[in-house]
Amino acid sequence: MENDQWLIFYKLVNGKYQLHQAGKNIIPTDVVDKVLPVEEHVAMQAEKLTFDGEKLKVEVGQKLLSMADYRKAEAQNRQKLMKEMYPANQNKVVKVEL
Repeated sequence: MENDQWLIFYKLVNGKYQLHQAGKNIIPTDVVDKVLPVEEHVAMQAEKLTFDGEKLKVEVGQKLLSMADYRKAEAQNRQKLMKEMYPANQNKVVKVEL
C-alpha cells in the first residue's frame, strides 16, 4: 500500500537504545524514546541494527539484505523449519476424496 509507513521504535535503557518494536503502520503501546521511519527491508531486519541516538547502523558481522533477498532467505528458513517439524511427511502425497 502506498501510504504504509515502516517504523522502528527504540527505548532508552541504561543509557543505550534497545529495539522495542518494528513494523508497518504500528502504534506504540508503551512509551518509546525514539521512532524512526525506515524502508520495509530495514524494518524487517531491525534486529541486525543498532541505534546510538543519532545514527542507525548495521551491527558488526551482520548484513542488511535487499527485500528480494530477505524474502528468499525467509522462504528457505520456513521450508527448513517445516522439514524439521514434519520429517515423516516429506515425500508422502495425501489423497483426498471429494
